[in-house]
Amino acid sequence: MTDRELLELLLEKVTAMETEQSTMKSQLDENTQIQNTMKSQLEENTKIQNTMKSQLDENTKIQNTMKSQLEENTKIQNTMKSQLDENTKIQNTMKSQLDENTQLTKAIYDRQEESDAKLEGLVADIRKMHGQVSSLEAEIQFTYEKASKNELEIFKLKEER
Repeated sequence: MTDRELLELLLEKVTAMETEQSTMKSQLDENTQIQNTMKSQLEENTKIQNTMKSQLDENTKIQNTMKSQLEENTKIQNTMKSQLDENTKIQNTMKSQLDENTQLTKAIYDRQEESDAKLEGLVADIRKMHGQVSSLEAEIQFTYEKASKNELEIFKLKEER
């Protein structure tokens, strides 16, 4: 090969290399842009991830607070249930006492009715006896007056004799 051919071949190769180098530089620039974009996205994703981690921590705190409140509410509910059970026992005791008092009141009422009936009977007997006593008093008075008259007549008869 001649020098000229060799030079042309070399020039061709250099031109091809320059073209290839230019293409590679374009690709490198494009890859650098993609890398920069990816780096920006990575930074943004890191920020989002940090934000999400903060939110997760906050949600965990809220969840722990809610768990504590739930435990406290459960304790309060158990206390209220105990108080309700105690109140129910007291209410049942009061009911049995009320039932007993009701029975006693009914018994007293029945006895009072019996006593009232007996008292009415006694009042009737006393009125009857009062009437009899009044009648006896009248008879006694009559008898006394008659005896007085008789004595007076006997006294008169004795004097006449």
